[in-house]
Amino acid sequence: MSVQRPGIVIVSISTLFWVASASVADLKSELNPAERQVVEAALTAHERGDPVALIESLSPLVARVDDKKMKAVDDWLARRGSPPASEILADARVALAQQSFAAKLPKPGVRESLLVMKSIEQQVQTILQMKQDHPAMAEPLVAPETSAGFETRLWEMHVLHSRLAVAGGLAEYMGTLARVFPRAQLAMLAEGERPLIEGQPAALQARVKQEIADLEEREVELRIHRLSFARHALEDMKLTPDRVLAAFSADFDGRLVAQFFERAKKSQQALAREILRDPATPARAAAEHRRARELAGDLTVKANLLFEGMHWWMRGRYGRGPEVGGLAKSEWATRTPQGQFGLYMPIDTPSPTDPTPVCRSACRRTSVVIIIGGRWKIAAWSKTRRHSAAGRKSISGDRRIPSRRRSPASPKQAPLDRSARRVRRWSTELWVTWNTAARWRFSTG
Repeated sequence: MSVQRPGIVIVSISTLFWVASASVADLKSELNPAERQVVEAALTAHERGDPVALIESLSPLVARVDDKKMKAVDDWLARRGSPPASEILADARVALAQQSFAAKLPKPGVRESLLVMKSIEQQVQTILQMKQDHPAMAEPLVAPETSAGFETRLWEMHVLHSRLAVAGGLAEYMGTLARVFPRAQLAMLAEGERPLIEGQPAALQARVKQEIADLEEREVELRIHRLSFARHALEDMKLTPDRVLAAFSADFDGRLVAQFFERAKKSQQALAREILRDPATPARAAAEHRRARELAGDLTVKANLLFEGMHWWMRGRYGRGPEVGGLAKSEWATRTPQGQFGLYMPIDTPSPTDPTPVCRSACRRTSVVIIIGGRWKIAAWSKTRRHSAAGRKSISGDRRIPSRRRSPASPKQAPLDRSARRVRRWSTELWVTWNTAARWRFSTG
């Protein structure tokens, strides 16, 4: 028994290696070298964040291959850890369409149009289902009991709104693809593919608009509850973090609620939420806003400056652009203010790293250098001072170090110059060490 087990293990490992090698060989046999080179170029463009190069390389290949080779392309991409070709093509085309570059792209073929529209439909349905399953969609709407709870729930609604906005852009681009789809090809489509061209894009656009309107009403209702919560918190005159947050949120929510009702009145929007349909709600929210500002006083201005600064700091620290792996904004930013403002922000709000422990460690290391170097400096000064009484004041101001001027009458001046050079070199090194540590501390803070 003990002799046979190694043989079994070796056979099993060899079998697995043979199967893996065979699968890779099958993929290579399905794709010729030129096609594999195109897939690799598209994968490189996808990893680099270059949607234009991805479409220019992969779109012609998708247009001319059959279903068998298309599956081989997807398998090749999957082995490299990449999504299927339809998904990366859809992401690239939608990203460029949202930046008004769709007209400059190669026109998609029949196969690519169907692949992109199927991917878009799946992504939109996923976002819509995510919105339906969110706790904020429960009935009746439950108001949190703490300021942190309000902040978390409103941020979650903001993330949902951003996702729905993306879904709206996807559905709109799906409609664009459906309008330019060759009508002569409709009869050749499968039964499940015809709705992608004929009715699904318009239905998805209407559904997304409806869900966005519902989410906006829920957000306004929650802000009305937070406005009342902040007004109660401001009645306590003790300056606390909660009072500062209440001063900011009351002013912010009051303005947003007023703007929402003003837009709804101008557009004659039919509101669905019961509390928003109440004619007394706008006046009651405005009264809460005025009372909160009276209680906060000048703290409102200070809180606005604080949280606006924090907002821009968070954008600069954690925001990512759509180009160059998140390091740059799109070309759209050079033409419109909207393009300059848009960023990708993390869904979960990160907590900045506290630099205090690191800075303390750096300061301790620098202090050790100062103490050791200071003793060395005093020793060097004591050694060189007996060679000459002439000198100049050191940085400390109460001791003197020898002058570097050479005196022909003194035969011991050469050692004096060497010691003085050592003192000057030490002073330069110490200043560089301290300056580097200080600059590093400010940059990490």
